[in-house]
Amino acid sequence: MTELHSATGLAPAGTGRAVAALPEVRFAAAVTGRTHPAVSVLCGTTDDLYTFLSERLGALTAVRTAESVLTLRWVKTLTRQSR
Repeated sequence: MTELHSATGLAPAGTGRAVAALPEVRFAAAVTGRTHPAVSVLCGTTDDLYTFLSERLGALTAVRTAESVLTLRWVKTLTRQSR
């Protein structure tokens, strides 16, 4: 999960759309609190994650900072179970 801090004065919706358009982004959500948006990205390696953070996300002028948390294992997901 990556949480972003948008630059002050820039439209949050535009930042969210720009981030959501990146190919590594699998899920993006507008959230309350100190960060906006929160995104889930899929990167094959740590080198790919570094490239995403430094080159793709870092190239967006609306993104001031990013905080990343690596998911080591899914314990539970919100999916509908077939019967």
